[in-house]
Amino acid sequence: MRTLSNGETHFDKDGAFGLQGESEIDDQAVNDYLAGEPYFQAKPPKTTGRELFSDDVARGLVENMRSRGMSPQATIATITRITAESIARAYEQYVLPRLEEGKTIDEIYICGGGAYNPNIMKHLQARFPTSRVSRLSEAPTKIEPNAKEAVMFALLGFLSVSGRTVPLAEDAESTEPAVLGVITPGENYRQIFQIVAKDQEFLTHGVLGRIQM
Repeated sequence: MRTLSNGETHFDKDGAFGLQGESEIDDQAVNDYLAGEPYFQAKPPKTTGRELFSDDVARGLVENMRSRGMSPQATIATITRITAESIARAYEQYVLPRLEEGKTIDEIYICGGGAYNPNIMKHLQARFPTSRVSRLSEAPTKIEPNAKEAVMFALLGFLSVSGRTVPLAEDAESTEPAVLGVITPGENYRQIFQIVAKDQEFLTHGVLGRIQM
């Protein structure tokens, strides 16, 4: 949206712009990008961000679709579909094979800005018709979609200060439970550790149950 609007608009609010181009989505462009980008072929655990999916990548996608003669609306709709379809394929590749035979995914909760894009939510619901696709705020935990990362870091900080270990994913390089994080002392460092040290469980091997976020 920044590229198409020359920096005047930073995102597709409520998916309204992309919705206008949904009937013109280029499925071949979606398949080509998902097949050609190595990140989507990498196995979990993995993470990414702007260091890979940068504004330069977005500009490249826009220029590619312009060269195909696509309208701005169709361009945004197609790029939005890439996002939604990448999620769907990750579920099919890494989640569904782990389910017991005959089992399905009951609920899928979406977080981040994409949770507010009806076109992403609609596509995921269509790809998983027997599942309930909702925002994270509608989950039992009721965490705002944009606050998940902040909540997770607060939890990891609490576990680190408390000396509690975190069970790791079974396909991580090491599956040994570990106390994660590095603490940079602040002005209230002594007070925090006085409180922690008084806890009866501080010197025990405390393990929090598996965290799935």
